[in-house]
Amino acid sequence: MNLKLASEALFALGRRHPGLPFAVVRALPLGVVHALRAPGLRETFRVAARAPYYRDAFAAARVDAGRARRPEDLGGFFLTPDVLKTRPEALLAQRLGRVDRRDGE
Repeated sequence: MNLKLASEALFALGRRHPGLPFAVVRALPLGVVHALRAPGLRETFRVAARAPYYRDAFAAARVDAGRARRPEDLGGFFLTPDVLKTRPEALLAQRLGRVDRRDGE
């Protein structure tokens, strides 16, 4: 089953029946929901680890972003608001205007 096509079809139906996508997701077993979100989370952790702030913060918190599979794998790590005020550019995973060819854009 192609999950991307299934997701697109479900959300297309959701345009006519707005509550449908959420009802379907709520009906899924929690293990299935976790399995469906895992690839996206792994990719998010991989991309975030390229940003200077996250690279340094993950190292300080002894978080291996390459091995993280669930939010719980990040332990007590969280984004502190001070970085947003003092050095927001440290959150960027790539320079602005540059396209990462691995992302397919």
